[in-house]
Amino acid sequence: ADAHCGAAREAVRPAHHVTVGSAARGGGPANDVCADITPSPLIAVVDLVFTGDNTGATLDDPAVIVGPDAVETPAVWEAFTTTGCMDVTISYCGTLFEGTVLTALFTDCDQSAIARAVDNGGLTCDDGQVIYNLRRLPAGTYYIPVLADVDGTSGAYSITIQGTACTEPAVASDECGGSVLLLSGSSCNPVSTDVLGATQSLPAAECSGFTGTADEDVWFSFVASTASQQIQVQGSAGFDAVVELFEGSCGTLTSLGCVDGGLDGDLEAALATDLTIGNTYYFRVYDWYVGSPNTTTVEACVLEVPDVTVNDDCPGTLLVMGTECNATLGTVAGATGSLAAIDCGAGTGDAGDDVWHSFVATATDVVIAAQGGADFDMVLELRSGTCGTSTNLACVDATVDNEVEQISYSGLTIGTTYYVRLYAFSDLAATDPVYSICIFGATPPANDDCPGTLITSALTCVEVEGTTEFATLGLDALECNLSTGDASDDVWYSFVSTSPNAEITVAGNGDFDAVVDLFSGDCAGLTPLACADEGLDGDPETISASDLNVGETYIIRLFDWFDVPAQDPTFTICIVQDNTTGITRATQTNRWSLLTDANTGALSLQDGTGTDRAILTVLDGMGRLVAQQRLALGARSRTELLFLQALPAGAYVLRIQDGTEQAAIKFVR
Repeated sequence: ADAHCGAAREAVRPAHHVTVGSAARGGGPANDVCADITPSPLIAVVDLVFTGDNTGATLDDPAVIVGPDAVETPAVWEAFTTTGCMDVTISYCGTLFEGTVLTALFTDCDQSAIARAVDNGGLTCDDGQVIYNLRRLPAGTYYIPVLADVDGTSGAYSITIQGTACTEPAVASDECGGSVLLLSGSSCNPVSTDVLGATQSLPAAECSGFTGTADEDVWFSFVASTASQQIQVQGSAGFDAVVELFEGSCGTLTSLGCVDGGLDGDLEAALATDLTIGNTYYFRVYDWYVGSPNTTTVEACVLEVPDVTVNDDCPGTLLVMGTECNATLGTVAGATGSLAAIDCGAGTGDAGDDVWHSFVATATDVVIAAQGGADFDMVLELRSGTCGTSTNLACVDATVDNEVEQISYSGLTIGTTYYVRLYAFSDLAATDPVYSICIFGATPPANDDCPGTLITSALTCVEVEGTTEFATLGLDALECNLSTGDASDDVWYSFVSTSPNAEITVAGNGDFDAVVDLFSGDCAGLTPLACADEGLDGDPETISASDLNVGETYIIRLFDWFDVPAQDPTFTICIVQDNTTGITRATQTNRWSLLTDANTGALSLQDGTGTDRAILTVLDGMGRLVAQQRLALGARSRTELLFLQALPAGAYVLRIQDGTEQAAIKFVR
């Protein structure tokens, strides 16, 4: 799939891709040193059991490292060999000490290649230990570090290894000659394939500083239609894709390079330049780890990268303003500067490689989304006017290399031509100068502007769902909790207060870092009362307001703190008010109670003792009679006061008289 319209994620290699220095050692158990281990053969359907004790283990060279902080951890070692492909289970059932960790399964003592283990959903042994599965391990020798959690816990262990011979499903694209032919185009048309059952064709290449294992490589091919093409490979959730490009024929291939910038499930994009139009090129894809990946499907496509001369100067390439993001590729390689860079975001870049696009507005609201290559830190501008005298309407430089820049702008004139300029912030040429861009009309949420959506408070939190997607700036962000975010995606709500107190809670989803403002007044003259910005992504934010005026309308504004659009722009909001706050009883008999339905706000009267008829009289805040009703009140039962539903918002007094007792209860609507 074309991932250029989604936000990029930071890619950090697992710790075991890095070799670390050794530490002083000696005096450990017999199997303390990996190089001294004699591997045991693993025979299909025959249990192989290792027992021992890792007490006194010392650091290896290189040391086994655990966790995101790369903590060096002592270990003892066990090892086994296989003579063919096997599905392997490693069970720690019966191990006495708590905290056994299988960090990885290595193919040598240098820990250069890793087999990825998958547990069975957590604690699966009767004694609380874990069982790991490893699929389709190729023939070879495998080393198990037996270590403890970083707290240093150690003790006796028992490890049972079981293996079954792999089944061999046929994979048509297993070798170069069976490659899947991809058609190059201006947009990504992905073709999916499954590597389950594939075998190695060539040894893995060193790629992006790492060398994985190509034990399940599959092949694709394409005919170059332009001198520059971009290969996009999207691995499934548990697939860490490596992509290697070749020229020549299947019997005499020459590697042109490879890419391995992401991790499991990440998009890999490889730029191929100086291609000969009409020639066939090949590329292979494999999972970085030893053995079959946790998920085995990948999607691949090839896209044409236009020559930069077509959009080096304004007006550039004409793009269609669609209804959704349909990305078009481009490059800044070879581009020359047209205008000086403008101050955008936190600084002014270098526009020596700016390129241009134009579009005709088909809606008043537009979203422009663009993403640069691996080391392409983009600046994106929206401009109006003519090529010689264009004026900047909006710009964004909120992200860094390989991340999405997005402009949401409201107020275009339908039928008018607008221009988009983009360039790399750095004055150093990007090694991956390709970008993708899409322009589409957007419909802002209904509550994009003040006063927004009217919501009703309740006795409990009744969540209302909302989104800031395609919202535009209504009011500049105010300082809150000693920081000021970016309110370019703010949305609005209002409510009529039914109590002097209110608790307003907003919870963003995913990477939504909510900021909430409470105002009094009207949209033409807002007065800030309170704000909330205590948490981070996905954390709830709560304003606890007091001294509100019953019957007065208050306005809420909320937005995501960051200037980069959230991948998940949705949230929930609720307003809790104790509608009985301020209700008092004028009688000491405690006979009558005025109750409020938490969901509907309907009022009911509960009679604690009698069943007589009562006369109910309602007076407004000025003492004027506004309603009167005669009702039969059942003993210890609730009677809904339907005649109060039509009352306008305000403060009232309910007088109750049944011939023997009378009381007055204050309430608000």
